[in-house]
Amino acid sequence: MKCKRSGNKKEIEKDIISRPTLLLLNITNTEEKQKDKLRGAIKYFAGDRVNMNVAIKVGEEIKPCGQIYLTDEILKIFEEIVGKEQVEIK
Repeated sequence: MKCKRSGNKKEIEKDIISRPTLLLLNITNTEEKQKDKLRGAIKYFAGDRVNMNVAIKVGEEIKPCGQIYLTDEILKIFEEIVGKEQVEIK
């Protein structure tokens, strides 16, 4: 069975390039208890089906910390842990 692609090669490449690839979590003023929850969530959602890189921002420094499988529901969990205004998708 052949898989049919809709659109031409340039449209497909444009779609792939325009997708967000980074979940940036600012933990500059985050308490240690929240940081522990965040570490656990990142470990829990990491696995075989990853679709988003994750990075932590402390002050002006950005540190990569792995990859996770991100859905709208999982995004809400991260927003609850560190605050919605501290979560950014790039």
